Amino acid sequence: FADGTLFFDSRIRDRDVRGVVLVTQKDGRELTTIVAETLNKRETQVGDILLSIVVPVFLLSAATVALVMLSVSSGLQPLEALRDRLSRRSPVDLSPVGEPGLLAELQPLANEIDRLLERLDIALGAQRHFVSDAAHQLRTPIAALQAQVEAALQAPTAADLENILAAVRRLSRLVNQLLALARAEPGTQPLQQPVVLRE
Repeated sequence: FADGTLFFDSRIRDRDVRGVVLVTQKDGRELTTIVAETLNKRETQVGDILLSIVVPVFLLSAATVALVMLSVSSGLQPLEALRDRLSRRSPVDLSPVGEPGLLAELQPLANEIDRLLERLDIALGAQRHFVSDAAHQLRTPIAALQAQVEAALQAPTAADLENILAAVRRLSRLVNQLLALARAEPGTQPLQQPVVLRE
């Protein structure tokens, strides 16, 4: 009652109430006024206030999440299209994947893929060339060896067997040279030990 006012909580007829006591002076007489009300209206107002805050926040959050998902999905669409194009390609299709209409963000990736495909095409071309050369180089000695074996089957002599052995040695040497050439192709393992060139 320092300022003549007192707020209180109480129960009246099994109902919670909030009240105020006001003490004033009027014409030399002390007047006391007591006012109380149930908490129903307060609780309803608190519920309304919370509802008016929570619902917009929830709707705003849901709209934000939906907008972010839509933005990410549409932003990744060109990357998804590039992935689909690459997945539909045949293993022998090494044509460039970059297109003039490609997004600027994806252009560096497409350029690197194109460079990789170009290097792969060169490597496969070298391999095809090597296999073609190897087949051509092996065909002649094998045909000569076959002819010598067929001639030796007619009337075998020591000279025929020596010719066959020499042909087999030439063929073995050619195969070893081709294998050494294949190992010397780019992309094989790097040299592990130093080499003394004088030797």
